[in-house]
Amino acid sequence: QLVIDNKALPKLFEVTAKEDGGTRIDLFDVIDDYYGVSASAFVSALNGIKSGDIALHINSPGGDVFSARAMVAAISAHPSNITAHIDGLAASAASYVAMACDSVVMQAGSMMMVHCASCIVWGNSSDMNDMASLLDKIDETIASDYSRKTGKPAEEMLALMTAETWMTSAEALEYGFADKV
Repeated sequence: QLVIDNKALPKLFEVTAKEDGGTRIDLFDVIDDYYGVSASAFVSALNGIKSGDIALHINSPGGDVFSARAMVAAISAHPSNITAHIDGLAASAASYVAMACDSVVMQAGSMMMVHCASCIVWGNSSDMNDMASLLDKIDETIASDYSRKTGKPAEEMLALMTAETWMTSAEALEYGFADKV
């Protein structure tokens, strides 16, 4: 019932034309088809923007890894210059959505969190082993995204993810996750 009730609630996702000809997108919710902003809604809105710079404002705890991956693909393929603005939090899947943008600007006091993928699985030991293998693959893809952005080795990014690293804006800048504070 909770899933059904949440699906009917308005999502904190907004696209606004700016006076300078650019567009602002606010991603201020969970990344998920049931509890927050769906990949299909995000990609549809992004693809509807035909020109001008895009400011993607993020305050999100993250969410579904594959929904975020679809958002990353759409951002990467879009011809506009897209700047991620971390207004509050870019955690988990929201952090690598930000990494897909051309640049990342963090507000003073904002934070970014990276961690290894997680899930709930039901089944026998074979199911558990299969899921562990899948989570390792997902972690490798995310570490690759972080490595591409920061210029640091994927192994170093995996270490940060394994430690569940919370970064202030200054720390994110130092690591290379952000371009400006």
